[in-house]
Amino acid sequence: MPSSMPSSELSDSPSLMPSSMPSSQPSAMPSLVSSSMPSYQPSVMPSHDPSFTPSSQPSSIPSLATTSPPLSDFELCKNYLRQADTSSPAGKVDANEYTKFISFLSDGRINKTRFRDLPFNLIILFTFDSQNNYIPLAEETAADTAYLTKICSKTKSAI
Repeated sequence: MPSSMPSSELSDSPSLMPSSMPSSQPSAMPSLVSSSMPSYQPSVMPSHDPSFTPSSQPSSIPSLATTSPPLSDFELCKNYLRQADTSSPAGKVDANEYTKFISFLSDGRINKTRFRDLPFNLIILFTFDSQNNYIPLAEETAADTAYLTKICSKTKSAI
């Protein structure tokens, strides 16, 4: 009667099952036998290195999803001026809106609601560099752009 067990044949292909006999060919299965010798095989277990944080925690690695470059200081300044321009006339920042602009530009370090409460150097800057008590936001000419560049630069330095 033929045996239902397959016959054992020797093969040149590596075994996929762990063997108790040492082999000169690498096994496709990791060894389950513990040894007193240190293992130099890479671990498949997660690392406990604190520099590898789980994805559910904030990471200091920047997101790869951002494709636009960071804004220049001048572009950021113009954005803050536009955000501060909340009342009429549109396109011109008045003294009260200037306080919002200063808060944005200083990252909230100078957060005053009234113009007269701003640091003296910023009051003087607005008083002497504004045009008829407004900072116009239009950039229709090179002179307009040069004016806004001067306002942004001097204000950032004064802060």
